[in-house]
Amino acid sequence: YFQLSGISFPKSKAVTEIIRKMEEGDKEGAMKYAQKLKGPFKTMFSAGISKCTEGNKMVDESMYEELLATQPKLESYLPVIQVTAATAPLMGLLGTVTGMIKTFKQITLFGTGDAKSLSEGISEALITTELGLVAAIPSLILYAILSRKTKAILSEMERLSSLFLNAFPKKKDLFEQEKPTDQKENDSS
Repeated sequence: YFQLSGISFPKSKAVTEIIRKMEEGDKEGAMKYAQKLKGPFKTMFSAGISKCTEGNKMVDESMYEELLATQPKLESYLPVIQVTAATAPLMGLLGTVTGMIKTFKQITLFGTGDAKSLSEGISEALITTELGLVAAIPSLILYAILSRKTKAILSEMERLSSLFLNAFPKKKDLFEQEKPTDQKENDSS
């Protein structure tokens, strides 16, 4: 929760400035704005800007690579929460079954005349059911919230990556001055 709540979406003004700087051919200015972003958005835009001299395909690949690298980090503890939410009711059910087995053993030994001896097994059954549900319900809610937040972050990264690529300068010579001189000669051959 703390890991995901610390990630905020970049303001549209910052993304617009990055795109504007890229359209002007100002790679350093775009990188400066990208460095002001936080979390995975910062690394994604930085990767894209750093590959801008290598063409659209390389920019796309590097940004997508950052998105893929971010996904396991965001989802790292979600399986633990999901397993807790799934197994807690089963543990409660197990306790219910053992409590009822204990109750039926008491009935077999002493009959139904002594309610006090039966209450111990029934109490065990109800307490374990309750504790299983007490653990499962918050876990399930937390998993749903965090899973949704993770998907929202990844979707926003994908959206901004597409926005960046669609606005990426189409002029091939915009970043030509940044290529080494021997690479320019190879390009013209």
